[in-house]
Amino acid sequence: MEANKAKSEAEPDWKISGISEEVGHIKEIVADAFADGVGNARRALKRGRRSAEDALDSAAYQVKRRPLESVGVTFGIGLVCGLAVGWLATRNNK
Repeated sequence: MEANKAKSEAEPDWKISGISEEVGHIKEIVADAFADGVGNARRALKRGRRSAEDALDSAAYQVKRRPLESVGVTFGIGLVCGLAVGWLATRNNK
Protein backbone atom coordinates (compact mmCIF):
# COMPACT_ATOMS: atom_id res chain seq x y z
CA MET A 1 0.00 0.00 0.00
CA GLU A 2 2.81 2.37 0.87
CA ALA A 3 4.50 1.61 -2.44
CA ASN A 4 1.36 2.69 -4.29
CA LYS A 5 1.20 5.86 -2.19
CA ALA A 6 4.85 6.71 -2.90
CA LYS A 7 4.31 6.00 -6.60
CA SER A 8 1.25 8.27 -6.76
CA GLU A 9 3.12 11.06 -4.98
CA ALA A 10 6.08 10.83 -7.38
CA GLU A 11 3.87 10.83 -10.47
CA PRO A 12 2.77 14.52 -10.24
CA ASP A 13 6.42 15.58 -9.95
CA TRP A 14 7.20 13.68 -13.14
CA LYS A 15 4.23 15.27 -14.91
CA ILE A 16 5.22 18.75 -13.75
CA SER A 17 8.77 18.14 -14.90
CA GLY A 18 7.53 17.06 -18.34
CA ILE A 19 5.23 20.06 -18.61
CA SER A 20 8.05 22.35 -17.54
CA GLU A 21 10.28 20.93 -20.28
CA GLU A 22 7.53 21.39 -22.88
CA VAL A 23 6.97 24.99 -21.79
CA GLY A 24 10.70 25.67 -22.04
CA HIS A 25 10.79 24.16 -25.53
CA ILE A 26 7.79 26.21 -26.68
CA LYS A 27 9.36 29.32 -25.18
CA GLU A 28 12.54 28.73 -27.22
CA ILE A 29 10.52 28.23 -30.41
CA VAL A 30 8.58 31.45 -29.83
CA ALA A 31 11.74 33.41 -29.01
CA ASP A 32 13.46 32.15 -32.17
CA ALA A 33 10.43 32.98 -34.30
CA PHE A 34 10.26 36.47 -32.79
CA ALA A 35 13.97 37.06 -33.42
CA ASP A 36 13.57 35.88 -37.02
CA GLY A 37 10.59 38.20 -37.48
CA VAL A 38 12.48 41.18 -36.10
CA GLY A 39 15.45 40.42 -38.36
CA ASN A 40 13.21 40.11 -41.41
CA ALA A 41 11.46 43.38 -40.55
CA ARG A 42 14.78 45.19 -40.22
CA ARG A 43 16.00 43.85 -43.56
CA ALA A 44 12.73 44.85 -45.24
CA LEU A 45 12.98 48.32 -43.74
CA LYS A 46 16.55 48.73 -45.03
CA ARG A 47 15.51 47.54 -48.50
CA GLY A 48 12.56 49.93 -48.48
CA ARG A 49 14.76 52.82 -47.42
CA ARG A 50 17.26 52.05 -50.19
CA SER A 51 14.46 51.80 -52.75
CA ALA A 52 13.02 55.13 -51.63
CA GLU A 53 16.45 56.77 -51.85
CA ASP A 54 16.92 55.32 -55.34
CA ALA A 55 13.50 56.61 -56.40
CA LEU A 56 14.30 60.10 -55.08
CA ASP A 57 17.65 60.12 -56.87
CA SER A 58 15.98 59.00 -60.08
CA ALA A 59 13.29 61.66 -59.75
CA ALA A 60 15.89 64.36 -59.14
CA TYR A 61 17.81 63.20 -62.19
CA GLN A 62 14.69 63.27 -64.37
CA VAL A 63 13.76 66.77 -63.15
CA LYS A 64 17.25 68.03 -64.01
CA ARG A 65 17.17 66.29 -67.35
CA ARG A 66 13.65 67.44 -68.38
CA PRO A 67 12.63 70.46 -66.28
CA LEU A 68 9.70 71.67 -68.41
CA GLU A 69 8.18 68.20 -68.68
CA SER A 70 8.52 67.80 -64.91
CA VAL A 71 6.72 71.07 -64.25
CA GLY A 72 3.95 70.06 -66.68
CA VAL A 73 3.46 66.66 -65.05
CA THR A 74 3.43 68.23 -61.59
CA PHE A 75 0.86 70.80 -62.73
CA GLY A 76 -1.32 68.04 -64.22
CA ILE A 77 -1.21 65.95 -61.07
CA GLY A 78 -2.08 68.99 -58.96
CA LEU A 79 -4.96 69.87 -61.26
CA VAL A 80 -6.40 66.34 -61.11
CA CYS A 81 -6.07 66.23 -57.32
CA GLY A 82 -7.70 69.65 -56.98
CA LEU A 83 -10.60 68.64 -59.22
CA ALA A 84 -11.09 65.44 -57.24
CA VAL A 85 -11.12 67.29 -53.92
CA GLY A 86 -13.53 69.89 -55.32
CA TRP A 87 -15.84 67.20 -56.67
CA LEU A 88 -15.81 65.37 -53.34
CA ALA A 89 -16.50 68.59 -51.43
CA THR A 90 -19.51 69.51 -53.58
CA ARG A 91 -20.79 65.93 -53.52
CA ASN A 92 -20.80 65.83 -49.69
CA ASN A 93 -22.76 69.11 -49.47
CA LYS A 94 -25.73 67.74 -51.43
